[in-house]
Order: sequence, then C-alpha cells, then structure tokens
Amino acid sequence: IYTKRKANYFLKTGNLALAKKIVQRYPNLLKKSPVLKSMQARIYAEMGELEEARKISEEALSFELVLFEALEVKADILMKQNMWEMAIEILQQLLQRAFLSPDWLMKIAECYVQSGQPEEAISAYKEVVELDPKDANAWAALGKLFSELRKVELTKSAYKEALKYDWLSTSNREESQKALEKLEH
Repeated sequence: IYTKRKANYFLKTGNLALAKKIVQRYPNLLKKSPVLKSMQARIYAEMGELEEARKISEEALSFELVLFEALEVKADILMKQNMWEMAIEILQQLLQRAFLSPDWLMKIAECYVQSGQPEEAISAYKEVVELDPKDANAWAALGKLFSELRKVELTKSAYKEALKYDWLSTSNREESQKALEKLEH
C-alpha cells in the first residue's frame, strides 16, 4: 500500500520517472499485485507509452477481471489511442459491474463525441445530469452538442443551466457565455 501511495503521489505531481522507478523497484510485488500493475499501466500511459501501457493493463486484468481501476486505466489508454468504440465497451463493462458513475458516463459521452455519434453522446450526458443535476460541465457539453445539432432552445437551456454553477470550468464558462450571447443577439 505504501508503494502505491508513493507512486501515486509522484504520478499526480507529474514526476513520472520517479513514479515508474518506485513501481519497478518491486518486481515480485508487480507479479502478484493487480493494483500495482494498474498503477504501472497508468504511469506508462501518462508517459505516452500507450502500447506498453495497454499490455500492462491487460496483465492487471488477468489477475481479476472485475478490478475496476484496471478497467478504467484500460479505457483511459484506449481513449488516448483514439480507440473510441473499444473504450466505450470497457466503460460500459464498468457500469454493468459496479454502479452508475458520472465520471464513467462523462468518458462514454466524450467517446461518442469523438467518434461522431452526437445523439449517443447526448444520451450519456443526460444520464450524467440525471445522476447529478448540478454537473455544470455536463450541462455545458449538452449545450455544445445541441448547438451543433441546431437545437436552439435546448442549447440555450443547457448553457443557462451550466452557468448557474460556480464550479463550471473556466473554458466551459467562457464558451457557454459566448454561445449564449450569439444566440440571444
């Protein structure tokens, strides 16, 4: 556990080389721990070594198929590789095995957006706001999609809902405000 915490700290602070070194320092633990294997896969993914990260995440999954962290890491790696359909499949497995997570639904929606499936993305974002009606970024994403589909009233409504919340990201706030100004003039 201590090894995972140390590696996770260095991963979060951007010191990927040190995180990698810590995890690789314990080869016997790596052979037995799907959690450390998942951590190693995440480190490789953040370093841009996506193919190696995918192989390592597969090893982590071979320990225990329902290890959620390993599945999420695999989905993240697939998303970085623009393998949208495969990422959606993994994220849907997570949702089936665990619980409805707004974070996983947001990732699914992003995959749908990136793969040119706006209606499916809208459905996923709607599920997010059903679970968490105050998810400002999901509302902003809905506004953007409605705008692209030229659904003016739905666009306005979604952007207005997003702008109600202080925690809307700065970029989404600016984009939402600009879009609303254009629509109202």
